[in-house]
Amino acid sequence: MYGILVVSHGKLSEEFINSAKMIVGDISGKIKAVSLVEGLSPEDFIDNVISAIMEAMDKDGVLILTDLFGGSTTNFIASKIFEKLNKDLMKKIVIISGINLAMLLSAITNNEDDIDIQTIADRIIDDAINNIVNVSKILNKDKYI
Repeated sequence: MYGILVVSHGKLSEEFINSAKMIVGDISGKIKAVSLVEGLSPEDFIDNVISAIMEAMDKDGVLILTDLFGGSTTNFIASKIFEKLNKDLMKKIVIISGINLAMLLSAITNNEDDIDIQTIADRIIDDAINNIVNVSKILNKDKYI
């Protein structure tokens, strides 16, 4: 089992978790949200992330889902937590950027024992990608043939 940390600009991380609860009901396990809000210093943001990592840490590690690759949330985490956490702990952390609801639901429902966190990360990314669909193209398929 692994913990899940959702990190975003604004309160999006909290709303992702609320939306997941609407779909799957009670979310068992360790899941936390950290928001980068206006006025929060980068140092305070990283402190909040590290605190949430420690709270979410489970025996197989922590999966960190961020909102935007190249954005402040991901960049701060990628550059700063390595400085603040020891190498053994870092081996148990996987950071995936580009969260969508399908990705979070996959992270929640695939949280099983005896599956390594890197394998789970690959599965979660596949699920997220497979849920990005041009529905209009499917509905109007004769127009695109």
